[in-house]
Amino acid sequence: MANKKTQKDFFAEIREIVAQAGRTDLVEFVDGRVAVLDNKKSKVSTKRTEEIDKNTALVFDALVNVGKAVTVTELIKSATNEVADFSGQKVSAYLKKLIEVGKVVKTEDKRVSYFKAVAEIEDAE
Repeated sequence: MANKKTQKDFFAEIREIVAQAGRTDLVEFVDGRVAVLDNKKSKVSTKRTEEIDKNTALVFDALVNVGKAVTVTELIKSATNEVADFSGQKVSAYLKKLIEVGKVVKTEDKRVSYFKAVAEIEDAE
């Protein structure tokens, strides 16, 4: 799969060929097509990023509301917001993001993972 070329790769090759042939009109056309591809990609990723950020915040709020270290399943069952409708896999992914930014701490006890909001840990000290 490493050899798979994207449309952008093909357009880059075509641009090089038509530039060598001196066809500035075709070079402009290819540049326009690449710009359209870039624009589509940025719109899709922005919408998806906003959705991920919103859902991550919902998971964090649900974890703060629980107020103790819980498993993913316990978090979903105790959630009062949209998190109650999320799958365990989805909640785990959002928790992983929160762990990476330092908002959540993961602990393990007998091979079971528990998650706790860092804000709750700081309040307890």
